[in-house]
Amino acid sequence: MNPFTEVAKQSRESTKKALAGKISSLVTFPEKKVERLLPEKRDMEEFVKLMEKVKDETDMDEKLAYLETNVKTMGKVIIQVLRGLT
Repeated sequence: MNPFTEVAKQSRESTKKALAGKISSLVTFPEKKVERLLPEKRDMEEFVKLMEKVKDETDMDEKLAYLETNVKTMGKVIIQVLRGLT
């Protein structure tokens, strides 16, 4: 077995937990719910970008333009989170 396998796994889990903490600070979801809704690190990163844009001081037109430009990469994340709200 590769000696770095366990270290890499621990690192991934640590990063996911840190991202879940960041997300839960941006929304009203507890960390565990965030981890359940967004199990992939990539999805968490996309959601953080989206929430930072939503909370940004830009006007609604800029937010909508950002969403339109990034819908292919963020669409899955948006659906996962909305599903979690129901």
